[in-house]
Amino acid sequence: MRFALLLTILFSGFILPLPFWWFWIHSKIDFAKKIGVINYFIIGIMIVITSAVLFYLRENIFKYIIMKNTYFEITGVLIIVLSIIIDGIRSKEFTLKQLLGLPEIMPKQKQKLITSGIFSNLRHPRYLEYMLLSLGLALISGYLFSYLIFVYTIIMFYFLSIFEEKELVRRFGKKYQIYARKVPRFIPKLKLWS
Repeated sequence: MRFALLLTILFSGFILPLPFWWFWIHSKIDFAKKIGVINYFIIGIMIVITSAVLFYLRENIFKYIIMKNTYFEITGVLIIVLSIIIDGIRSKEFTLKQLLGLPEIMPKQKQKLITSGIFSNLRHPRYLEYMLLSLGLALISGYLFSYLIFVYTIIMFYFLSIFEEKELVRRFGKKYQIYARKVPRFIPKLKLWS
């Protein structure tokens, strides 16, 4: 149980400030480019502060447990494994530099629209990973707070994806619009028979 609490605090400390940071980066891109790597210190501080607050308030935040049983825990582990698999597949096409936003923040970084690999089946696999991780942690821990983080993750990354896609249209134009019409945002189209 303590391990689930620790994972929930660490994940929540990361996921709570992350969308706000990305909203800021996408809305203030010129300023973000000017300050460069300082952007990463900002998100780092946000994550540390959020995690510390959650740790400090843990007895109050994590006292409510709902829907906790072995089947949920096993399902949660399987969902987290699926998220890790998606991460492995995504990392083949989407480098760490791209994941960290270097093409957006560092003006000299080459920008390229990725439409191959997992990106040929869904536009935002990383956001899907976050959603799956938050669901998996909620099922494993059973904390009400974890289920609220799951709902938060879905809502925030849905709106962040819309916000981000506006910037991608500005950056890549018609090419991105055509791609977005063909490829779903989060849930891939499954082809059972060809």
